[in-house]
Amino acid sequence: MSIVEERIADHIPPEDRFLAPKRHLMKRVANRYRAKFRPQEPKSLDFVVDQGYLHSEEFPIEDISIDIERHLRFATTFQMSVLRQTKTWYMEGTFKVVLAAFRLSGQLMSIHAFVQQDGQRKQFPLLFVLMSRKRKRDYVDVCIIGKHQRILVTND
Repeated sequence: MSIVEERIADHIPPEDRFLAPKRHLMKRVANRYRAKFRPQEPKSLDFVVDQGYLHSEEFPIEDISIDIERHLRFATTFQMSVLRQTKTWYMEGTFKVVLAAFRLSGQLMSIHAFVQQDGQRKQFPLLFVLMSRKRKRDYVDVCIIGKHQRILVTND
């Protein structure tokens, strides 16, 4: 249930809900209000990440610079430990959601793996990388994880 749906359920009796504003309009208003409290969206790759905005010490950011390009890796310590133990990784790239500074030739890449628990296998996103460029060297550098030096891209 979304925040908007929860508020409607909490504050408007069921018989009066047909009078409530449309949900998508309420979501838009709430998002615009919350935007006032977000850090300014960077216009170039030369910016400082506001770690305090994330409100989590468990979600460290690793800043990787290659030439004049910049890549930001996001993952918790637990996610990284699971990723190191998995044998197969699945990569996915999303291009439309990236910030303007990364949009020209960048992407939001995520690395997923199947995790088994209680006899069930489920795929989970374990690493997110905001990339400003999509060259082979960039993929190799952002996929090196700690001491294990596990690399997804082969040299063929």
